[in-house]
Amino acid sequence: MPGGGGGLASSGAHFLRARELRRECYFLVEAHGVEHLILLFHGPAPNGPAEAVCADYRRKHPWYRPDQMRAQQETDVRDLLNRRDEFAGSARLSAYRIEVTASGGLAVATLHTDATRQRPAFP
Repeated sequence: MPGGGGGLASSGAHFLRARELRRECYFLVEAHGVEHLILLFHGPAPNGPAEAVCADYRRKHPWYRPDQMRAQQETDVRDLLNRRDEFAGSARLSAYRIEVTASGGLAVATLHTDATRQRPAFP
């Protein structure tokens, strides 16, 4: 979906869109028995190019600098963790940011990951 994990976040002026996306995501998680939901965000690394900012975040927060967008994504992850029942149901939840580095490479930053559930032991 446009905006990735950020599309589910209610920050910015498009909070009604985010609410509907959370409902749709919840439906799909439940309908398909999703056990682990992975949210992806993206943008420039701290030393990365400004043009790597997520277009959806640029649309929602057009006045933000790249460092402010990065901070907003982190705030949005915390908000989504508090709203997880609205979109993730009982699925485990992980969130990552794919970052474009100054050299044009990619790095992965872990924003959140649930502990792995222990499966019952079978005799």
